[in-house]
Amino acid sequence: MNTVFSATMWTWILLVTVVLLLALYRLMITRGDYTVLHVRRSELSLIPEQIMQDRRLNRVDLWGQLLTVLVLFVGLALAAIYLYTAIS
Repeated sequence: MNTVFSATMWTWILLVTVVLLLALYRLMITRGDYTVLHVRRSELSLIPEQIMQDRRLNRVDLWGQLLTVLVLFVGLALAAIYLYTAIS
């Protein structure tokens, strides 16, 4: 194996680790959260917190989706390079 392939492999492993840690972070954020939309007058004080929670989850979801697609493409490229070098 050449050093470029090895470095790309370690980069891919790092990206997979980041995606898994991001998934765990999202799980920690939503652990104590209720899935009920607060709309009553008595719950007005909870609305700003729920908006902030929604923005945080949207940001984590966006990064999770982008990094997952990146991990997929890098993994497919690594597999293609490995198969190409194994055949030739």
